[in-house]
Amino acid sequence: MTLVHYEDCGEALPSGGVDAEDFNAHTGSIVQSDDGMFHLFYTASNPDRLAADGRPLQLVAHATSVDMKRWVKHPEDTFRGPERHDPADWRDPQVYRTPGTLVGPSFSRRGIRRVPTGARGRGEADQR
Repeated sequence: MTLVHYEDCGEALPSGGVDAEDFNAHTGSIVQSDDGMFHLFYTASNPDRLAADGRPLQLVAHATSVDMKRWVKHPEDTFRGPERHDPADWRDPQVYRTPGTLVGPSFSRRGIRRVPTGARGRGEADQR
């Protein structure tokens, strides 16, 4: 009896290119809105985009899909962590949907929270 089935569907979310904030796309989370749209929030980084201390800046980027196979990126929704967070240690977005709230272009202000992992504790991504 096989308990796990894996099918390689190829690249789901390609690099944004050498000049893009999401030249590298890392771990993320997916939530589904009431209209059936899937929202992926993932770590975006580019070794040429640096924080004030010279380390690579980490951002949270947004993409949507109706089938979880083809994704549309929304670079206008990319945001960095609040000032109190380390800009080079803002990764692995863990998002969840608060019941009764919207998910979409205004996610950073309406019902989607980013709970950072690691020694920095918990906080909200309530600003760009």
